[in-house]
Amino acid sequence: MIVTVTPNTAVDKTYVVEGFHPQAIHKPCVTLTTAGGKGVNVARVCAILGCEVIATGFVGGHTGDFIVGELQRAGVLPDFVRVAGETRTCVEIVDPEQGVHAKVNEPGPHITAAEAAHLERKVSGWLGRAQVVVLAGGGPPGTPTDLYARLIARVRAAGVRVILDASGELLRHGVAAGPFLVKPNREELAELMGTEVDSIDDAATGARALLQSGVATVVVSLGAEGAVLAHGTELLYAEPPPIELVSTVGSGDCLVSGLALGMVRGLPPEMLLRWGVAAGTANAAVLGPGLCTRAEIEALVAKVKVSSLR
Repeated sequence: MIVTVTPNTAVDKTYVVEGFHPQAIHKPCVTLTTAGGKGVNVARVCAILGCEVIATGFVGGHTGDFIVGELQRAGVLPDFVRVAGETRTCVEIVDPEQGVHAKVNEPGPHITAAEAAHLERKVSGWLGRAQVVVLAGGGPPGTPTDLYARLIARVRAAGVRVILDASGELLRHGVAAGPFLVKPNREELAELMGTEVDSIDDAATGARALLQSGVATVVVSLGAEGAVLAHGTELLYAEPPPIELVSTVGSGDCLVSGLALGMVRGLPPEMLLRWGVAAGTANAAVLGPGLCTRAEIEALVAKVKVSSLR
């Protein structure tokens, strides 16, 4: 079983707008409304890939009700902490002809210390069955900066492996707690390590350095360039197969889904990387985060090129 934790869930609205101009009034030719937030996207794709998934985090109001319902329809068991505020709405505007991919994210509802403590208890309640726990995304206002670090300590004490996909202080404190796997993108790795990450070699150097903090595996997502994995003495680079790009929103989350699947199946690092990059690539070829199919992901696994950087 995989447990995903999403402190800042969202209702994601995607508008496809032809001839987008920032000072014009537009009517989208395509609209899409989905349950979102990084861990929610991870949960949906893990379910698509055949995993048993529990999704937790914070939800509130009518938008929170929508997220719960959508996850149930996707085959995910929702077990969220209800909060007083309204779950945020995030809007993406896509104009394929101009290459526009603009996104506006609301901050989310304010979280109290009692609600944060309730979430910790929720996660603890599933640790007897969980194989992997995914901590994903930022926190809404009021989220303690050490929330992920506290959760990692609980999960590790139960002998369960943790994937951390975060940024800023949540990432910094979380890494210090020693999760099994950390998945920064290039910007997050650069901020964390205090160095530029402009190339695949830079990503490899940063990933190796991050291993010294006690993390067992580091996967650096590089967008269209693929990903770098560091584990022990292994240093691998995965190049994604070519696709017709539709939207990159959620591709990093789908990469995490592939990694979580691989960990549940006990796959070696190369196959973890293949499944992760295949899922992220499949997501970039469709509209809407985490709405690719199992067949689309599976078809790409063998097409991902993995090479050693040693």
